[in-house]
Amino acid sequence: MTFTMAGEPWVNQQWGAGVLFALGYRAGGWELLALLRAVFVGTTFALVYLACRASGAGARAAGWLTVGAFLVSLDGLALRAQSVGLCLLALTLWILASRERRPRLQWLLPLVVVLWTNAHGSFVFGPALVGLAWLET
Repeated sequence: MTFTMAGEPWVNQQWGAGVLFALGYRAGGWELLALLRAVFVGTTFALVYLACRASGAGARAAGWLTVGAFLVSLDGLALRAQSVGLCLLALTLWILASRERRPRLQWLLPLVVVLWTNAHGSFVFGPALVGLAWLET
């Protein structure tokens, strides 16, 4: 798969996203995959907005922060395993930002990180964010 590891076994860390995309393609072809991409992107930035609001930002500030986050990530919004990781990152941020008002949501974090672990290598940010939230508290 790459010249630096020729002949070595390859572990597919992102198998969860691959399975999701394969199921989407089998169910509806490229059209469903395009819709799936739109759902991931829309959900990601809706969660970014909600996380900003839960952190105390006003509606206008949260909107501008969300637009800024969208613009910064524009090059990385293709339908890839990374898009699943971004969505789960935004979900983690929202859960942690909402922890004072909705403390029970924190029990979802292990499930989110398990899903994230099998979808994209950025899952290490999940426990890191939990640790930072713990330090803040």
